Amino acid sequence: MSEKLLKGEVVITIDSRDKICIELKDVVAGVKCVEIEIDPEAFAFAMHHRPSPCEFAWRPKHVGMKHESKEENVPFNSAYRVDKVITERAIDMALKPFEVDGWEARREDVGNHRRRCKTEEGSTEQEAYRVYFHRWVQPTP
Repeated sequence: MSEKLLKGEVVITIDSRDKICIELKDVVAGVKCVEIEIDPEAFAFAMHHRPSPCEFAWRPKHVGMKHESKEENVPFNSAYRVDKVITERAIDMALKPFEVDGWEARREDVGNHRRRCKTEEGSTEQEAYRVYFHRWVQPTP
């Protein structure tokens, strides 16, 4: 095989409609890249090297990449929560310094009382929130 082999996991289950479901996950990227649904009879034929009809979802976007995550304390004053438009703009401004180099924030963490934390020393904001960030990068050899 001349292609690069990736580390993966496969799970085969039967759902409530009696369809066989096959999931293939890229473990380095942490994403399901293929999900297949097939009737049991067609699956039996496929197990004996016979072409069989199925339905599948193919999600190649992050396959072969490495998933990274981190958490940051993001200063944000909940007094901005006056109306939806103002709040969204304030959240955008609070996250902007952190969303660099491909990092993406889980926006719902900002303003979530369960994610509230202490502000960094010298911050002008009165409140901060522990925000989850993630990105996909090329793996290092």
